Amino acid sequence: MPGEKELLRFLKYEPDPAVVVASGAAQGEVVFNAETVRALQDQVDDEMAKEILGPTATEGELLDILKRAERLLEEPDVTLSSLRATRGEGRTFELPPGERFEGYDPAIQIEPDLHIFETLGDAPAWAVQAALAVFERLFVAKPEFIRHTAQDSFVYDLGNDGNGKTTVALFSDWGTGYYHSQYIARHIARLRPAQAIHLGDVYYAGRNREFTDYFTPHLDPVLNLMPFYALNANHEMMARGKPYFNYLGVKHAKGKQPGNVAQPQRGSYFCLQNDHYQLIGLDTAYFKNGRLVDPGLITWLGARLIEGTDSGRVNILLSQNEPYGPSSGPLHFRPASKRELLDDIGELKKEVGLWFWGDEHYAALYMPVADDAPFIGSCIGHGGYPFDHISDPKKVDSGIGAEIRWFENERRLPADLKVHKDRGDNGFCMMTLDPDHIRLEYIDWRARPRHTADIDVAAGSLTLA
Repeated sequence: MPGEKELLRFLKYEPDPAVVVASGAAQGEVVFNAETVRALQDQVDDEMAKEILGPTATEGELLDILKRAERLLEEPDVTLSSLRATRGEGRTFELPPGERFEGYDPAIQIEPDLHIFETLGDAPAWAVQAALAVFERLFVAKPEFIRHTAQDSFVYDLGNDGNGKTTVALFSDWGTGYYHSQYIARHIARLRPAQAIHLGDVYYAGRNREFTDYFTPHLDPVLNLMPFYALNANHEMMARGKPYFNYLGVKHAKGKQPGNVAQPQRGSYFCLQNDHYQLIGLDTAYFKNGRLVDPGLITWLGARLIEGTDSGRVNILLSQNEPYGPSSGPLHFRPASKRELLDDIGELKKEVGLWFWGDEHYAALYMPVADDAPFIGSCIGHGGYPFDHISDPKKVDSGIGAEIRWFENERRLPADLKVHKDRGDNGFCMMTLDPDHIRLEYIDWRARPRHTADIDVAAGSLTLA
């Protein structure tokens, strides 16, 4: 098995001890090969497909991917050689002087030949990762879900500058370690909002080494300056959520050390509150991918939303998964079809003024839709994932008639530079909350303002100017 072991090490896979024991392997190793994946195919059903590939995936799609993983593992050395090629050949690229931006640092190397995590360009790795996710589901239990208590209601201070104003950096699907992800973290630290929130997804599968390589080192400048909150997501749950929940504990403990900024978050959902606003972060991954089905969470959300409305606060919802919008399958884009999460919250949607989500890899701002989705909506799933450049607004159609006010149609690198020009532009959102006004500033990884939206607030009602 030397080929398989080297392939798994390359993919940063470190088996959970429960997998090691169950597979009958030597200490610290695991039996995972083409034969293993062949046996897994009898375990697949629609529910597992939805948990691993997404809420609209099917058993057949997951089976096809497992069969591909089986073929890849039959020749692990060839697969490994192919995957190494997706990491490029070490070619780096410096932006020409006219394209450089505030915070530009040649030490953060732009690698135009890098294809890691791409849906098509890195498809062999995704196939093996899907097989690993199925494999671990059979042997590894999820960690205990952390719930709020009477002592810690998971309601924390949103803060203000003394005039009722506060700022929040929002970003999602960011955990790739790419150069553009590193710049986004640096821009957030430089802008110094009052707090920053990641809506989830550390790639490939939220494993320990992926957190330590792609996530935590690049966030240190942010954690040193402000409270940082992180939502759970489907990719974190591919590793059963263990590294994610461990990260929350480490972050919380770090915030208690002398000289550090407090990091109050303890669980995978929370509410940040001041006199005028509350931001409510949901876990739409632990119990069911892309859904809110746990009665305790629904009760907590309802209490927060009703309390917010009754006290005159604007409710802003944050989730990894989308209430509506297009759905990307394993290797393609589907028409807009998803609204299960919107249905899960039912009539509570009337208490929501603004909703941000990630999961799908694009950025867009949507107008409200009467009684169906009576809130302003925004997808910001463009933080780190190397997604396809989108020029056609039909690709980000809401599916429920929500008007697209703006969508990101720029390329990550200028087209005239002729370097990997087919990737979409990665970025984040800076939100400024005044007592009677909200400003949304969509900023890309090159610190360029991409869109600014102003929202008037009157008696809890929002109007997008």
